[in-house]
Amino acid sequence: MDLASTMAAALVSTALALSPATALADAPCDGAYRSWGRACFGGAFVRDKTIEWNSSFSTCKPSPYEVLDSVLEGKPRSVAYRIKKPGKDCRYAVIEIVEDSGDGEGWSIAGFTSVEAYGRGEVGTACPVEPMPSKRCNLEFARKTK
Repeated sequence: MDLASTMAAALVSTALALSPATALADAPCDGAYRSWGRACFGGAFVRDKTIEWNSSFSTCKPSPYEVLDSVLEGKPRSVAYRIKKPGKDCRYAVIEIVEDSGDGEGWSIAGFTSVEAYGRGEVGTACPVEPMPSKRCNLEFARKTK
């Protein structure tokens, strides 16, 4: 995505977030999460109705999701999503977006092979993501299931 498209998307997201009529339709922690590293190069994308995560060793195409868990109060904040329709090339059933440091600057993505593995804390892959302004993460909407 080029700079102009990224800026346009950010403006639209901001306008929607500020609109009382559409705010509840926003996805929790919506946005693009660019990741790097040997197993992590790629990114995750959380949208109003779909989630996807493409990395070096796994391709989770856009799928509907369900919010499994969210920590919205205190620090660190997090939201866990169950992928409703993972494709054959997707290694994960659950993706969690986590604020690592509690200061809004350090975030990561964790992938879990099953809902049970998520419940046991057995991370399949964890990847750091580019710093993200906290205003792009609409955590207050994470109680809503898509």
